[in-house]
Amino acid sequence: DWLHAVQLSAGRAQLSFCSLLPAEVPDWPAGPLTLRQIWAFYPYENSLVTVEATGRQVRAALERSANCVARPSELGRNCDSLAGAEYALDPKRPAGRRVVSLRRGGRDVVDEDVFLVAINSYRASGGGGYPMWKGAKRVSEAGNIRDLLVADARAKKRFRLEADGNWKVVGRP
Repeated sequence: DWLHAVQLSAGRAQLSFCSLLPAEVPDWPAGPLTLRQIWAFYPYENSLVTVEATGRQVRAALERSANCVARPSELGRNCDSLAGAEYALDPKRPAGRRVVSLRRGGRDVVDEDVFLVAINSYRASGGGGYPMWKGAKRVSEAGNIRDLLVADARAKKRFRLEADGNWKVVGRP
């Protein structure tokens, strides 16, 4: 959720997609956060890209993520979560119907809705099995994501990392 918060702010976006990286929660003891910890958390040279995307594209990206949930061996860097909306995934449902709920601002997201979505440059090129982003209109680019995380940590001085609980899995494979 920290990565989402940074992407939403720096990308001036309504929604943010990022991977569940790393697959295991890092052990960050209380105290100063080091550059080594941030680099281990986000080891890639991706830039932050904001794209204009439809509700259909958002749902398609969540379906890709639901596939990861349905196959736990695929969890990790190519399994994305979404911030800026509330959603539920049911991995027991057939592929293409695993997003059972997708709401933003108290209403259902429909295919024709348009959003500004913050994603990394690898995803924006369709990487990791997310071809829905490849054709999305690029609105802006905000620099290296790891550098944005470092700048955010320095600006905050102190912060707590907490999940916002905007998504859930309603069935288990």
